[in-house]
Amino acid sequence: MTNIHDDNLISELIDQFPFSLSADNDLGAFVKAFAKQIIKNIVLIKYVIIYANIDNLTEDILDMLAVDLKCDWYDPGQTIDIKRKTIKNCMKIHMYKGTPYAVETAVSNVYEGSTLSEWFEYGGKPYFFRLNLEITKEIGIEIYEKLLRQINYYKNKRSHIEELDINIAKTASIYTGTLPQIHNHIKIYAKEE
Repeated sequence: MTNIHDDNLISELIDQFPFSLSADNDLGAFVKAFAKQIIKNIVLIKYVIIYANIDNLTEDILDMLAVDLKCDWYDPGQTIDIKRKTIKNCMKIHMYKGTPYAVETAVSNVYEGSTLSEWFEYGGKPYFFRLNLEITKEIGIEIYEKLLRQINYYKNKRSHIEELDINIAKTASIYTGTLPQIHNHIKIYAKEE
């Protein structure tokens, strides 16, 4: 790893500066600080490469990245696609935590197609909201309680959940068929002799 306090590296970088900057004693501290910052940026470049490459990372790396990004709602038991989506939205959710956007985005990472309606959109009491979840399998009480904890983590303190509408979408195959049938009644009478 590059040591940002390595004086040799700093002096090599300062030597690359124009003579008017590197030779000026009044700007010496500025040039040294600027060189240190450039080295810090060079070290941080590898993190940009990881973030841009989330779709190709293994599950172990995704789990470590979630801890590193403080993605508190990250669930290691989810599918790899949901893990990737959660990590991609992690920084956005942290920036907008306490807003309806953060709640809806975080919940939609796990339950795709979920929507949030604020009180003024449906005529409810002020500072309440409804959350409509679209799920594909039934959830137990543990997952329900975890979901409520996560919603409370994202939302602002003054808002309260008025309704949590959980729609379970089940898919089934229904087979129908038709059978064309033609009836002919043939009556056979015995001939009397």
